[in-house]
Amino acid sequence: VAIRSIPKQSILDCLPTAAEIGELRIVNKDLNFIQAMIKRADDLTSQALSATDYSQLVKITDSYTKLADRASANAQTLKELSNESNPLAEVNGSAEMLEKVQLLSQALENKTQELGAQFNSNSTTQYEAYNSSVAEFSNRIDSIGSPNQVISIFKDLESFLKDIGENSRYLNSNDNA
Repeated sequence: VAIRSIPKQSILDCLPTAAEIGELRIVNKDLNFIQAMIKRADDLTSQALSATDYSQLVKITDSYTKLADRASANAQTLKELSNESNPLAEVNGSAEMLEKVQLLSQALENKTQELGAQFNSNSTTQYEAYNSSVAEFSNRIDSIGSPNQVISIFKDLESFLKDIGENSRYLNSNDNA
């Protein structure tokens, strides 16, 4: 029967501490955040370049705003990672993300100028349509004769106001509005 000697080092000494594991998870989470933001910026840039309608561009701009807000919220982490000498942070760094966001911003600016005439046309059309709807509602209100008519007008008015809320960008940009 062979007798093994007792190990001189505890197995627990070989394992990383919980604090070290937690720190690695935080760094990896931050690096994953940067990679996700870079991918999202690339996706939005390709969507902006292929946009053919101003309403698509508005949705992309909203997503761009959310992307910028998230980056702003994590700016301290990005700053810390960009100052580290960690090679992972250099590969996945915030400088690349900043470059991607600048490319996205440029693509949005170019498409906005390209589709500006379409937006102005849509704005004028929306404004005229809403003006005629307001005139129609005014006539309907003037001719109310029963409580049921009030209820039916209320439902139509509610729908109309929701539509105005969804298209408020068009109306706000119109000089006559």
